[in-house]
Amino acid sequence: MHLTDIHLLDDIHEDIRGFNTYESLNAVIQKIKDEQTDFEFIVVSGDISQTNNLKSYQLFKNTLQKLDKPVYCIPGNHDNPQLLKTFFPKTPINNITSIEHDNNLILFINTQVKNEQFGQISESNLYEISQLLDAKKQLSAIIVLHHPPVATKSEWMDNIGLKNGPDFLASVRQYPNLKLILFGHVHQQIDASFQHVQLCATPSTCYQFKPGTPTIEYDKLTAGYRLVKITNDGTIHSSVSRI
Repeated sequence: MHLTDIHLLDDIHEDIRGFNTYESLNAVIQKIKDEQTDFEFIVVSGDISQTNNLKSYQLFKNTLQKLDKPVYCIPGNHDNPQLLKTFFPKTPINNITSIEHDNNLILFINTQVKNEQFGQISESNLYEISQLLDAKKQLSAIIVLHHPPVATKSEWMDNIGLKNGPDFLASVRQYPNLKLILFGHVHQQIDASFQHVQLCATPSTCYQFKPGTPTIEYDKLTAGYRLVKITNDGTIHSSVSRI
């Protein structure tokens, strides 16, 4: 289960531009409970908190417990990675973290650049990704990061995307075991591909950005989640559902 861009505040009654992100998250969770029963864990690709405060992360953890599944998180540009890690120990900070599940390898990468909206993968992390993909060739791999590694056709968003996205994609394209890159930040659904790799962004659990705009515009589309299924031969199937 892929969730992203939660933007929780410290109080459940607070809102962002009139949008209550806590209520929207709970609506997405209820949608998941109504539609899905057999998923095994949840990955959250950043911007969990809007405030960087402990209260928002505690609120998020308490809310996600309603799904009773393991949760793995990465930081977004709005997050406090060190604080997030106290709630979710697999959160990456300087090094990549990973889990192995059945025949799959999931890599979690921190693309945050302190005090910036754009993202970047460090040289050491680029090397670490290659080492892990090479060492685990027998496993189907998924990479989870916050910032989009590809252009989105929205000029304002591309200015705050992954600055070294082309270098990142060039470094991973040689690994046939890499099947999927999941990302957030864009507050919209994206289904693209780069050679043999699927690239997917999932709707935010709160407000959405209108695609293909030169400046920021909000969309009327609703919040949602993405369910990812991996077959034994490494084939990826995913679908988005909205509230």
